[in-house]
Order: sequence, then C-alpha cells, then structure tokens
Amino acid sequence: MKTGRRRDPVEAFQRWLLDEIHKRDMSFRQFAEFVGVGHSTVARALDSTNAPAPSIEFILKLSNATGVKAITLIGLAYPEVAAQEAIPVTTELLAQRIEQLPENIKTAIMALVSQRIG
Repeated sequence: MKTGRRRDPVEAFQRWLLDEIHKRDMSFRQFAEFVGVGHSTVARALDSTNAPAPSIEFILKLSNATGVKAITLIGLAYPEVAAQEAIPVTTELLAQRIEQLPENIKTAIMALVSQRIG
C-alpha cells in the first residue's frame, strides 16, 4: 500500500461525503464549488480504489460548508484520532444532524429515545 493511502477508514468518510452530495441534490462539480475546492479534490476523495486520506484543509472547508464539526469529520477520516474521544464519531454526527432538524421533530425524537431508555 502506498504511503498516505488508506482504505477502510476512508470508506466511512466517503459514505458521509456521498450522503452530503446527494442530500443537497448536487453534482460532484457543484458540491466542490459549494465547498470551495476543485472538482478533482472531491473526485479523489471518492476514488473507490485508491482514495487518499483527506487533507485537514479539505476537512475544514467541508466543515464550514456543511456545518458538521471539523472534529467529527476528522474522526470519520482518521479513526485513530476518534478513538481518543469519549463519544463515538457516529454518535456525534447523528447528534449534529438531529440538532439541525425542526424543533417539533427534535421533540419527537427525544420522546422516542426517552421511551426506549426507560
């Protein structure tokens, strides 16, 4: 394997990135423009055969554009960093998505979770 290239950790980041692109109903080029990077940066990040670990600069731009905390994105792309955190990255990402929902939906989610927990 080439230096700087990783497969498994990048897959979670790629899934998140594709979800963000689809959620906004954008092409890769449109999303790249939205984020403020070249379309080749997005294409490389989504390369299923040899995707490089995303740069911190790219992660920061994604964070600014999408509203997802940079530390959450770093945790997706670099799970060795996330392992040091007390809250799993997937839980943090879910919490951030819930926070962006309308208040009535957040209330319904909290009621459902409260029922399940006890």
